[in-house]
Amino acid sequence: MFKPTRRGTLAATAAVIVGVCTSAVLVTDNITAAIRNEPYSPLELALATFALVVGAGIGVLSETTYGRIFFYDAGGPPPTQIIALLLDAWRRFAGDKEEMSYADRVIWGYADSLPFVGELVAQWLEGRIASQPGYVGPVDTDEKYAPGMTATLAAVNRGGFVTSSSQAGCVTFDDDGDMWTQHAAVSGFADASTLTVIQKVVAEHPGLALVVCGKPGIGRWLAPVTFRGLPHEGHKANGYPGEPYTDFGGAMPADDIADDWAGYGVCHPDAVRRLAAATQVAIYDVEPERNDRLWPALDDLADRLPRNWVFRRPVMHAAPPSA
Repeated sequence: MFKPTRRGTLAATAAVIVGVCTSAVLVTDNITAAIRNEPYSPLELALATFALVVGAGIGVLSETTYGRIFFYDAGGPPPTQIIALLLDAWRRFAGDKEEMSYADRVIWGYADSLPFVGELVAQWLEGRIASQPGYVGPVDTDEKYAPGMTATLAAVNRGGFVTSSSQAGCVTFDDDGDMWTQHAAVSGFADASTLTVIQKVVAEHPGLALVVCGKPGIGRWLAPVTFRGLPHEGHKANGYPGEPYTDFGGAMPADDIADDWAGYGVCHPDAVRRLAAATQVAIYDVEPERNDRLWPALDDLADRLPRNWVFRRPVMHAAPPSA
C-alpha cells in the first residue's frame, strides 16, 4: 500500500516550492503582459499549471514507500541520485539527524520478508548500514562485556531470527554512583519453524528462560532484566538484585510494528505483514552478570537455523500489494 511517512522529508517541500516558483514566474510574466496589452501565452499558463501539479505530485509520491524507492533509488538514473544526495545533505545540515537517511530508507524499503529484514539487521550490526528501523544511529551493543555478541546477533539474524533488542550481563555504576545490574537477554521475531528451533535450543541449554509473547497484543509476560541500585526488602523477596528498571517479553503492538518512526514501517509492506504475523520472543539468562550461557546458545541456534535464503534485489510490484 502507499503509506505516507510519519515525518515529512524535504523532498515534498522542495518539489512543491519548485512547482510554485515556476508557476509564479510564468503567471506573473503573462499577467504583466496582459495588463500592458501585450501578447501573452496561454501555453505558458498551461505550463505553469502543469509545473504546479507535477511539483505537488512529486512531493506526495516522495512521501510513499514506493515513491521513495523510485526517487531515491541509488541504482537509478544519475539525476535521481544527485537529488537524493542533495536533499539528504541539506536535511542533515539543517540538523534533522533523528530520521533515517534517504539511502537507508531505500535499502529498508526493499526488505519484503523476515529473512530480508534479518539480513539488513545483520548488516547494521556489522556497521554496513547506518540505521535500522526504530533506531537511528550506529550499532551500540555491549560488546565490551560480552565479546563476540555482535557477531552472534548477526548470525542469528541471517538465520531468520530477527532481533529487536539485546543486552549483555554485567554490573556497572553510573556517574551518580548508582549500581546497574543486567541479565544477558535478547528479543525478536520468529516464524513458526524458527520458533521450534529456538524452543529446542533453550531447552538444551540450562540457565536460560524463554518468553513467548505470541502475536502482537496477545499475551504479555514481562521479565525484568535490568535493575537499579541495591535491593529493598520487597525486591529481596522476589529474588531481584535491585529495583526493576527494564523488562523484556512485552509484545510490540501491530500499529507500532507498522509505524515508520517507532517500528518497521520503512520496510516493504510485505515484511511489515510478516513481522506482525510472527511470534515475538525473549530469551534471557536467569542469573545476572554472566555471559557464558546465552551467547553460546545463540551460536548454537545460528548453526541450526537454515540459510537457504539468497540476498537479492527485489522486484517492485507493478501495483501496490493489498494490505
